[in-house]
Amino acid sequence: MQRSVIRPWAPLAIVGAAFALSFVLYGRLPERFATHWDASGTANGWSSRWRGAFLLPCIMLAEAALLLVLPRIDPRRANYDKFGGVYALIVNSVLGVQLVLHTAVLAVALGRHVPIDTVAIVSVGVLLIVIGSVLPLTHSNFFVGIRTPWTLSSDSVWTRTHQLGGWTMTAAGLVVILSAALPGRARLAVMLTAVIAGALVPVVYSYVVWARESGA
Repeated sequence: MQRSVIRPWAPLAIVGAAFALSFVLYGRLPERFATHWDASGTANGWSSRWRGAFLLPCIMLAEAALLLVLPRIDPRRANYDKFGGVYALIVNSVLGVQLVLHTAVLAVALGRHVPIDTVAIVSVGVLLIVIGSVLPLTHSNFFVGIRTPWTLSSDSVWTRTHQLGGWTMTAAGLVVILSAALPGRARLAVMLTAVIAGALVPVVYSYVVWARESGA
């Protein structure tokens, strides 16, 4: 049997913390509260108490289960042994950001003054930086990283693309964090531009590298 490349206790502990927070605070939450905000921090979506308290933890639980299973069903699962620690960091970081956002939403519901838009933007920016910092350490697989026909066809293309992708993802994260100081529409435009560029540049580069290597 293929052994797990990630210890399940860490992601499940993060998910458990989200559920525990909801259970502890449930009786103090209003019957209906904001759970979605626009780019300027204005609430534009509300949920019932049960939905607002437990929907995100349930989503996190499903994500954790899926992310724990993916390495076992990947045709290139042997490669996960080469970057198991990196994969674990990515999984825990994704769930950790969601725990931060869940905590912020419940805090706002309880009347605390939390700049939810800034918390969300900074959290996403930090996540991009974390992923960017470890992206060059990944190995070829079908679920994590910059998966194009060209990176999946060549280990050298994978390596070179992810070296560049690490820089572009980190830069995108820094821009996203800095965009928190901008007004709503400008902030959204800068964020989207940074994220799209950070993802698109390595994709194009992967083709260029593959074409050079293959003589296409």
